[in-house]
Amino acid sequence: NNGLEGSLPDELKALSTSLRFLSIQSNRELTGTLPVGLYELSNLESLELQDNGLLGGISPLISKLTALEIIDFANNDFEGGIPVELYDVTSLVHLDLRN
Repeated sequence: NNGLEGSLPDELKALSTSLRFLSIQSNRELTGTLPVGLYELSNLESLELQDNGLLGGISPLISKLTALEIIDFANNDFEGGIPVELYDVTSLVHLDLRN
């Protein structure tokens, strides 16, 4: 826990060509939905956002993250189903959506 509060900024998309690993964990005051800009991170290989207070659901835009190997969204406040577009992320080897 590093005390992050608020929501993830849509400006993450500015890192789209360079960011490969994003890990933000254990910040229960980090709330809001996943920003659309997150789905622009085309080189992202690992997305670890477990143990936060994130809301909403996983967008069908997840299919744009074709390099993604790890998704860990465990222990957030997501609701809704798993989008079928997730099956288009064929590089995925680890998926954790617990709780």
